[in-house]
Amino acid sequence: MQKVTPELLRNRKLLRQKPVNLIGQKVSSLPADQSNNNDATNLPASQQIDKTKLEPVVSPVDDSLFSDVIEIPLDQLDSSEATIRKVRPTRSLEKLVNSIKKDDVIDPIVARRVKERYKIVCGHRRVEACRKLGRKTIKARLLKENVSIPQERRIQLVDNIDREDLKPIELARALYNYLEVSRPDLDLTGMISLFNSFDRMPIPSAQDAATVTAIKELIGKRSLSTVRNRLSLLKLPCRTIQAIENDKISYSNACILASHQDHPDIDNITTQTIQDRLKRDHLKEIFEYSKQTQDGALSKYFSRFINKLTTLEEEVSRFLKEMSSDDKNLLHEKFHEIRAIIERGAIKG
Repeated sequence: MQKVTPELLRNRKLLRQKPVNLIGQKVSSLPADQSNNNDATNLPASQQIDKTKLEPVVSPVDDSLFSDVIEIPLDQLDSSEATIRKVRPTRSLEKLVNSIKKDDVIDPIVARRVKERYKIVCGHRRVEACRKLGRKTIKARLLKENVSIPQERRIQLVDNIDREDLKPIELARALYNYLEVSRPDLDLTGMISLFNSFDRMPIPSAQDAATVTAIKELIGKRSLSTVRNRLSLLKLPCRTIQAIENDKISYSNACILASHQDHPDIDNITTQTIQDRLKRDHLKEIFEYSKQTQDGALSKYFSRFINKLTTLEEEVSRFLKEMSSDDKNLLHEKFHEIRAIIERGAIKG
């Protein structure tokens, strides 16, 4: 691992400057007058870093894994089989297009040479944005030939994990893609079990400890339960995952659905969650009610009824202070009538 030093920070900043347009040729990462001068004391006083106050941060990705920074023709780039983020027309993609149009590509994509072409490791959305702008090439950092697939997936995870617009399902894919090659002995269920039970293991195996330690380094302040919850999303049916990606199901509701994926009426409940935009508390009530039934199955109308009833409860709470005494008394009588109907139905059942 490479320590973050003032020199490294300066070099990385210079690395992001616009390279010379030499298709397929190496691009110098430093201007000519600075390429042989790495002395941080030559920086302006305002930019110098006090080494005594510099925390011993370790870079999560070793820069020695990369070789050149080059301009690659867009028509020579192919998507990775382990794509984390789906490239689709969204507001964030349009924002990226405008940003690149104004400031160019600040962070080069990461690519790997495969025979006569290149595979995108990180930066599918940047590539798509450049295509929308009609550009012919894009800046890319090339991985060295000896970089392993687990190292490649780690780089992919690091590149995406702190992005503000990263969706929970995208983080789930990134974690799974990395674990799939670093721990081929674990399937998805095994991965979820590891992060669910690790803190309770009296003496974890060296391999499990190394895996969890590696993930902790990558996820920062996120907890192991977050890793477990994200991975659990991948066990949901494809149509449910697609609804999560399209923001038709919230992350909190997705976690509830994932924890009840073996429920006999899960398909109907999922459909109702999407159609009625159920809130988290409403969805929890549906599953809690289903536990009290003999077979656990729900009437197809029940979830819609619960949603309407809870909405009514919220409206009553909101307008209660504005009601007159007569209105409150009438409302009280109506609720007694509803309660009597429910109790009669329960006795008949």
